[in-house]
Amino acid sequence: MRNRAVVQTRFPGKGECSLELVDRPVPKASPGTVVIRLTTRSVNPNDLTNIRDNKLQSLQDDHHPVIGSEGYGRIFEVGEGVTKFKVDQRVVPILYWKYYLGKGEGAWQDYVEVAEEDVVAVPSTLSDESAAQYLINPWTAYGLLSDVDVPQGMYLLQTAASSTIGRQIIQICKHWNIKTINVVRRDEYVQELKSIGADEVINSSTEDVVKRVKQITNGAGAYAAVDAVGGILTKVLFHLCNLNVHNSSTFAVSKSIIGLRAQSLVSDSIHLLVSQLANGCSIFEGLGYIIVLLVLDLSRLFMSMVFIRMQDVAASVQDGGRVFVYGTLGGWDVTVSKLDLIRNVEIKYYRLTRWLERGNNKEKVMRDVMRYLEVGVLVPNSGKKFDLEDFRAAICESERDARGGKVLLVS
Repeated sequence: MRNRAVVQTRFPGKGECSLELVDRPVPKASPGTVVIRLTTRSVNPNDLTNIRDNKLQSLQDDHHPVIGSEGYGRIFEVGEGVTKFKVDQRVVPILYWKYYLGKGEGAWQDYVEVAEEDVVAVPSTLSDESAAQYLINPWTAYGLLSDVDVPQGMYLLQTAASSTIGRQIIQICKHWNIKTINVVRRDEYVQELKSIGADEVINSSTEDVVKRVKQITNGAGAYAAVDAVGGILTKVLFHLCNLNVHNSSTFAVSKSIIGLRAQSLVSDSIHLLVSQLANGCSIFEGLGYIIVLLVLDLSRLFMSMVFIRMQDVAASVQDGGRVFVYGTLGGWDVTVSKLDLIRNVEIKYYRLTRWLERGNNKEKVMRDVMRYLEVGVLVPNSGKKFDLEDFRAAICESERDARGGKVLLVS
């Protein structure tokens, strides 16, 4: 009986080239714990961020950290004193904080030992694929909307609405009677998102976002917005807002973006090369990692440039409105326009971890999200499946633009 695991063996990591498939001992259930045989796992953007940002590096002294933020499986073994679960029961382990980030025990392995209180039973009516997506996106969407606190009947504006989490935001808003204005980049998503409950869909490639939002809201603006882009693009575009971006050519805007990003790329490349050489890599390996960095960074940049009017997010909310940034599609830097500060628009970065630490939020989201999945309020969009051993192909597929649903690793 094998316990295959995808582990990170190189730091800093820049993608699947930092990972290896290894065999590990099958864990034994100690008192108060269960061993779960994992069969379905999500490939999430935060997994790749953790690899590339070296979030797991401090754990490598004990063992090579296992990747994977969430997954689904069945109880394989029950430890002494466990009363809530039995062998072969369908479950989801809550791995992300205590096990994945805390111990380097992620979901991209065949077996994992988890404390009884960190396991959630899966209803018989819920598919394996949906259960494997129980944690990261639904919890984030639920917590984000709870924090934004849009009143019933008011409008929420969101970017990247065709993403997995964007669709789940639409579904929860529909259930909570919150109206949504959803920004996408392709016409093909307009009717698709409306079919799952979107009230309004704007194609930022062909429409003026601010103008359309003002039309939809009778000039008032959206009550609040949630933004998955942020980054260097937002920074440049917030600056251009003061220079009348609507009269700026796409070339001029693109030139400004590339110019600012180039400064950062030079610094990042030098730092990466020094780190690789210090870790014993050859000059050729170091240069190889830099090429990977450049390709990834430029692909993100040009993808983000399609969101050329995403600076209009802040301009589209009402005076005193709030913009919650929860993603980094364009990078980490965000600069706010003075015009929006004058209007008392509040820009905040949302972190699920911080939200879970408040009150009884964790217990509430655990209960409500599973119920939403069971009754069909939330319907995860599942995509291609790959065997655990084909994790590299799965990662590449997960980063492909317009790929469809969530990529899954199965065994």
